[in-house]
Parts: sequence; structure tokens; C-alpha cells
Amino acid sequence: ATGVANGRLISSATANGRRSWVWRSVAPMAPYLAFVAVGRYDLVQREGPDGVHVTFAFPPKLSAKQRAGFDELDDILRFYSATFGPYPFADSGAVVVTSSLGLALEAQTRPLFGSDAIGDGVVWALPHEVAHQWFGDAVSPARWEDVWLNESFATYADWLYTAHKTGDDMTDVMQEQQVPTVGEHAVTDPEAAATFDGAVYEGGARALHALRLEVGDRVFFEILRRWFSESSGRSVATKDFTDLAEEVSKRDLDAFFDAWLRSPKQPELPH
Repeated sequence: ATGVANGRLISSATANGRRSWVWRSVAPMAPYLAFVAVGRYDLVQREGPDGVHVTFAFPPKLSAKQRAGFDELDDILRFYSATFGPYPFADSGAVVVTSSLGLALEAQTRPLFGSDAIGDGVVWALPHEVAHQWFGDAVSPARWEDVWLNESFATYADWLYTAHKTGDDMTDVMQEQQVPTVGEHAVTDPEAAATFDGAVYEGGARALHALRLEVGDRVFFEILRRWFSESSGRSVATKDFTDLAEEVSKRDLDAFFDAWLRSPKQPELPH
């Protein structure tokens, strides 16, 4: 029971005298964000920023150097909380499995990482998966064609954190990512969502940066903070975001979103 995240186990007696256990979430959750990991784990528990309870489930053979990569979690939580709004859950942490997954998953409060995501003192995609706790978990897409609202936002949050950590200009961070300007699909193309094409990751993140340049930092970050605070615990669609952006900026942005979200050939970013 000490490893249970984002909920609690409820015990009750059955007719034959045995006990049954039911897990019940204590926060709204999209069903695809639930998972169960069964195995031998070292449960490392502590208090994180703002009283958030942190639990890491590590395979016993995971070395101290490999575990050290997760020490960055607190800095990531603090930065995102200051940028987007308070962390949306009471629990945080991660689960590591010994298999090579080829990806990481944004399971609610406990992102899942395979052994291939762990290096000595570094966890690839940790800022990305933690950002999903705000964008993708607390705020979830209404339809899969809106999945860019998950992946682009987490990608852009990762870039923001990298710029914060390194002191590099955001343009330099994006250049290091070698973000393409032309792809086969538009950001909101259902086929891009169905295949998790780069359009719903870097393409949408590039569109978010273009929006930032279009409306200015103050308005842009107000849009993101209101998007999180007003949509938390709900399923949302692209139109909800574009409507909010127009409301906060007090501008007609339809032509802008046509160019950046609905066309596979995005404009060049202003220099």
C-alpha cells in the first residue's frame, strides 16, 4: 500500500471471510493514465516541494549513480509550479522498470521509465514527463486529435526548463533540438495524432513559441496559467485553447492558428 499513487486502497470483508481491496483515485484521472507495476522495488519516499509526497519505485539493482538522476525532480516541480501554477496532485515520483521501453509514459503522479531512459546522473525525458502532470494529466484531451495539447505543451515546457537550467536563449535551445519547419502533417491533423507524429511534439511546441512571440511574454504565460487553472480536472479540445488565447490577448488569432496549427508548412519564426 505504501506504493499507491494518486489514490487509496480500500479494504472490505467478503462473504467467505476474506478481504478484498479496491483502489480508488482521489483526483480526476483519464483512464489511460492508470497503470499497475508488480515486482520487487525499493520504495524511496520523502517530502518534496510544498509538501508534495514523493515516492520513487526503483529496481533493487539500480545503482546510486542511476538513481541520482531523479534528484532533479524537485527543481523541475518548483520551476513548473512557478511558471504554470501549483502542482496539481498530492503525490509525485516515478517508477523504473528493468525493461527497455523505448519511451517514457506520463502515468498520473508516477511517470514510468524503462532502463534505457536512465543514465548515470541523468534521466532522459524527466522534465517532459513531469510537465505532463500539468498538461495531459490534470488537463486531458477530449479527443485523440487534440493530443498535441499533451505532447506539444510538455515538449515546450521541457524547452523552457532547459533554458532556465542552462541560461541559454530559447532560440538556441530550439536550434539544438533541430525543430523542422515542414512536415507531412499539420499539428491538428488526426493522422498526426494517430501516429504520434513529430507534428504533435516539436511542431506544436514551435507553434506555442510563435504564439509567445506574437502576443508577448506577459500575455503568453497568462494564457498558459489560465489554461491550466481553468481546465484542470477536465477534458478539453483545441478550440478551447484557441478561444482562451483570443480572450486573454484580446486579438483575433484565427489566421495565426490557421498558419501554425492547421497547415503542415509552418511559417518561419521571427528572428
